[in-house]
Amino acid sequence: MTDIQKWQYLTGRYDGTNITFYVDGLKTDTVTWTGPVAHSGSKLLIGKDAMEDTFLKGIIDELRIYNYALTDSEVKALYDDSKKGTTLVGFQKKLVAEYQFEGNFNDSSGYGNNGMNINGVTFVPSVQGKGAKFNGNNFITINDSDSLDIDSAFTFSAWVYCENASSSGTKPIFSKSDTSVGDRNSPYAFVLDSQSLSARLTDLNYNYREYNNSTITMKNKSMHLLCATWDRSGAKNITFYLDGNRRDSVTWDKVISHSASRLVIGRDLVDTTHYFKGVLDDIRIYNYRLNDAQVKALYKKDTFTLNKPSTLKIKKTFLLKAVSKSIAGKSTTVTTKGVTYKSSNTKVATVSSTGKITAKAKGSATITATYGINTATASVKVIK
Repeated sequence: MTDIQKWQYLTGRYDGTNITFYVDGLKTDTVTWTGPVAHSGSKLLIGKDAMEDTFLKGIIDELRIYNYALTDSEVKALYDDSKKGTTLVGFQKKLVAEYQFEGNFNDSSGYGNNGMNINGVTFVPSVQGKGAKFNGNNFITINDSDSLDIDSAFTFSAWVYCENASSSGTKPIFSKSDTSVGDRNSPYAFVLDSQSLSARLTDLNYNYREYNNSTITMKNKSMHLLCATWDRSGAKNITFYLDGNRRDSVTWDKVISHSASRLVIGRDLVDTTHYFKGVLDDIRIYNYRLNDAQVKALYKKDTFTLNKPSTLKIKKTFLLKAVSKSIAGKSTTVTTKGVTYKSSNTKVATVSSTGKITAKAKGSATITATYGINTATASVKVIK
């Protein structure tokens, strides 16, 4: 097996008895095959197999065909000569997709993997500004690009608020998948498998959609930062994180397949009945593994607070002030901007839609303010 997203010099030699394969000038395998090679009037194709109607995706250089078998030393000399005066453009560690959902579905990574809203995904106040709200029947789709092909390492990260986490079935955070091209072209997905966080992967041998489940389980309507990291060149473990803290790992020692399928957020197109219901925020895909400290640094969220009323006498009022403070430190008063209020005991104290508390009778009550997925409480004590 050859590596992908890496320059390699590949050679095949047939001497009438054996077919010998070389990688970077070194012999790797030999297969016995005797007899003459058939002649034909067919065309020579580069980058396509006419028999299987499959194509190569990548770059080819210095392609040569000889009508005789080279020796081992000649094959090695070709590889050595190909490197002279050449600087190969290699793999670069990058954030290849980031979706902040600040009123749009644009990619903030710089790779231009912008999303398209399907069936009306909306925006609500979330842990970092706004988040994308999914109703269980809508999703975001992103066209395929080379930057979204990952094979030997990744970091998946997302803030996740799932309304039906405890139900059975797959709740897809994102999935590179497509019904039009089938399982083989569904290389990776970050999902809740029932309640368990999972990195679902397909390898180069098309072992379809292997679920690698964490012990992390999600509860309904709770917002958490979920991450998974993996590097095949290292410990070969998929490591899972909850709110920036390492929780557990599973071993996966394979290479992820590439595909021309779309990246889809909030739906798994392999099984069209699987949708996400809830809020997603700050989704990130890296083509390399972040370390523990780097994952920890992703755990940042806005704060939502209420001022605390003093003890109130019956018939007195108090105006609540709801404040949202962003991770950048900017504070915004949102008392009447999308905030809803509820009293735990309306016989003791009521609260209006603008946050005005009115004391009714002696006792205690708790006022809960809800702003998108954020909540804050204030205790009220009423005296005579």
